[in-house]
Amino acid sequence: MLPNHIADAPVREYHFCIVQCKRLSAERQTSVWTGGRQQLRNYLPGLKARNRAQPVYGAVVVGRWVEFYRYDRNAAAGQDPLVPMNVKLHIARQCRKVRDILNDIKRYHTCGKLTGNDFYVVYATKNEEF
Repeated sequence: MLPNHIADAPVREYHFCIVQCKRLSAERQTSVWTGGRQQLRNYLPGLKARNRAQPVYGAVVVGRWVEFYRYDRNAAAGQDPLVPMNVKLHIARQCRKVRDILNDIKRYHTCGKLTGNDFYVVYATKNEEF
C-alpha cells in the first residue's frame, strides 16, 4: 500500500521497457528470437519516456533465456536501433547478472530522484501460450 501523500498525488506515467515473452519450447528457434527483436523495433519507438533524451529498453525472453536491448532513437538510417546490452543470459543460472541489468535500467531512470508522482511502467507482452 502506498503512503497517503503518494497515493493522493497526481501520477506521471513513464513507459521505458517492453518485454517480449515466448514459450519454452521455442528456445532453440532462431526465428522466434528474430521475431521478438522485430517486435521490439516496432514497439519501442512509441514508448512515452520522460523525454526523447531518456533511453527506452526492451528484452526478449524465450523460455529460460533473456536478451536485453537499449533502443537508440538516433540510429543512422540502415543501422539497427537495438543495441544489445548482453549476450543471452540463462534466467536461473545467471540470475545475478539479470538482476544487475534490471537494477541498472531502474537506477538510470530513477537517478535516485523518484518521487511519489513518478510511475514507471514495464510492459510484458505474451503473444503465445507457455
